[in-house]
Amino acid sequence: MPDPITWYALPKKVDDPRTIEEEIDAKILQHNLDPSAHSQSDEALYFHRISQVLDHVNYSIYNIKLHPETRPIKAFVDAGGAAEFSDIQSAINYVHALGGGKIFVKEGVYYPKSDIILYSNIDIEGEDNDTVIIDFEGSNYQMKAIGTNLLHRRNIHLKNIQVRRCNKEGDGAILFKYCDDISVENCKFYRQGYGRSYSVFDIFIDNCTQVNIDDNYSNQSKGFCYIINSVKVSVSNNFITGNPNEGITGYNVDDLLVQGNFFQNVGAVAIDVDGSHYARITDNQIENAETYGILVGDNTDTYGVIVSDNIIKLASGSENGILVSRNSSDCIINSNYIEGGGEYGITLGDADRCIISNNRINGVDNGIYISSSADRTICLGNSLYNCDTKITNNGTNTELGHNITT
Repeated sequence: MPDPITWYALPKKVDDPRTIEEEIDAKILQHNLDPSAHSQSDEALYFHRISQVLDHVNYSIYNIKLHPETRPIKAFVDAGGAAEFSDIQSAINYVHALGGGKIFVKEGVYYPKSDIILYSNIDIEGEDNDTVIIDFEGSNYQMKAIGTNLLHRRNIHLKNIQVRRCNKEGDGAILFKYCDDISVENCKFYRQGYGRSYSVFDIFIDNCTQVNIDDNYSNQSKGFCYIINSVKVSVSNNFITGNPNEGITGYNVDDLLVQGNFFQNVGAVAIDVDGSHYARITDNQIENAETYGILVGDNTDTYGVIVSDNIIKLASGSENGILVSRNSSDCIINSNYIEGGGEYGITLGDADRCIISNNRINGVDNGIYISSSADRTICLGNSLYNCDTKITNNGTNTELGHNITT
């Protein structure tokens, strides 16, 4: 009888008619029929395998053996060390080196010891905006993405994080400069610049395009959002409370939408639009506006602004519900509700070709005031109740009609 020969672990005699493939199939079948190969029925793995309920919370596990480029999430961050990274900047640098991707931040308090630098194609999502906290501890550090005039940074998105106690003078806790396609969504902000004499905003946007600031919460910061020299910006459905200076400011912004925001106890001005073109300020609710509810124009030509369907409740001693100030033209003030103990409901300053229509004003000292600097104003269909002075018209070429004054 010939001696058997062996291909690795498969013994085979010379006169054995089976092929290697048939022998492999037989070994696999034998393995699959062995219950102990896949855990016994009294072992934990067996019950885990047959369970109908998913017992791993989303993003709670990851496989470091998978190449990062194949993962939907490129990096995980955990302040306690139970992930690949324990600090956010290291995760950002790692993902940036891969060409970008998503970073998931587990709950914890993160104390940056320098600026957090954001690059293009970075998506940071926290586990929960109550428990994922970036605390700058009153320092001048901030999160920032800064491109150049010729090379913008792009595609940067922040979601479900909380940022607090930044004191970076002149801009904000999160700074975007020369950036395109950015968003800040469902984040919380707390006490930026609080107690300081200078303004510190939660979010500062400078020379950017395609920006969405949506569904955020700001409490006791000196200002919520400042936008300058930018195009196509939407600031919508944010809750802003206890800000002693400013809520939302747009300076030299084209195609600005400020919609559905709720302001409570905002100091100097809730919404300020100056030098901007084709802005729409609509469906906002402003409570206890201490100086101005909405300010349009002042220093630079402002035109094509529509202020409509806002509710403004003035605090006692407020100056104006809506002030259209200097260098303004072709603005529409329509269907707003203004009430409270303020001095003026709607004021037109140095404004040309503006329309004031279908507004309801209740309980302010002066309902509508059209200054001598205003020209070609249309003031129609407004309702004024319980105002000491209903309508004052000092402008030229003013058309008044169908206003109800009681």
